[in-house]
Amino acid sequence: RRPRQALVALSPKSKLRWFFSPRQRTSCCLRHLRILCQQQFGEVPEESANWKDRPIANASVVQNQLLSRIRSIPNPTTLGNQAKARRSLFRKMATTAGTLIDTPPQTTVMNTADMYRGHTNWIQSIVLTADNTHVISGSWDKTVKMWNATTGKIVRTFVGHDGPVFSIKVCPDSKFLATGSADETAKYWNLKTGELLQTFSGHSSCVQSVDLSTDVRHLLTGSDDGTCKLWGIEQGNLIRTYVSKSQGTAWSVDFSLNGKYFAVGYNDGIAKLWETKTGKVVRIFVGHTEAIYSVALSLNGLYLVSGSHDLTAR
Repeated sequence: RRPRQALVALSPKSKLRWFFSPRQRTSCCLRHLRILCQQQFGEVPEESANWKDRPIANASVVQNQLLSRIRSIPNPTTLGNQAKARRSLFRKMATTAGTLIDTPPQTTVMNTADMYRGHTNWIQSIVLTADNTHVISGSWDKTVKMWNATTGKIVRTFVGHDGPVFSIKVCPDSKFLATGSADETAKYWNLKTGELLQTFSGHSSCVQSVDLSTDVRHLLTGSDDGTCKLWGIEQGNLIRTYVSKSQGTAWSVDFSLNGKYFAVGYNDGIAKLWETKTGKVVRIFVGHTEAIYSVALSLNGLYLVSGSHDLTAR
């Protein structure tokens, strides 16, 4: 209740309490201060970075640093008032024609059995464009369809594959589309006109997954032949083939945000992180007991999630 006048550090080992205040200097152990700083602030003060397991006679420097940290912590009353103001503002914004809406507006969902109906076979993959205006679906009827997300009407049909479309990927600006198919090819389309811009041939089996780099200069494909391939989109050339010792299909591929790395989920339950430029395996993730059908890298590239046929996600 009085953080400016006192600090209490509890050692998890000795269960001793070390107490000191601005008016009082007490011998203390830098080990305890380090533990306290890590638990409370996630870091260690500079004075205690090079600590040794021995008591020091004067801890006022470290103490003052901790006190300055506590002084910077927002007052709970202030935070409560700010939250109250935000709620009040929301209620005013949510008032329409004199009717108060107590809950946030919900997305309109069409209650019709004919919504997005038009394919003649299974829908294997589906994505939503970045502006949320269109839905893109790939089907076993060998076509890709673009739908109006609001009305559910077909805007455009992409015809060109000779087999089921297993994977689709829309670029960030929603101008281009990549597709992978059982006909052992990947294709690159103009999303606005429906024009086929490039066809990428080179795999010896079905293309199960595709992904586009953020700068839309490269296309990555994963196949039943157990390989991944990197393609140049502008010229349609094969840049590199990534051959893994893992057995079976490369079910899912995902570029990192900067395009320097990509993750792959394989049929033998192993996920790998590859370096795009060198073709080296940076890290191997072991734990699944069956095929990994989906992988995704976090935006900062520090985390990888995977979904498997063994009924687990990791």
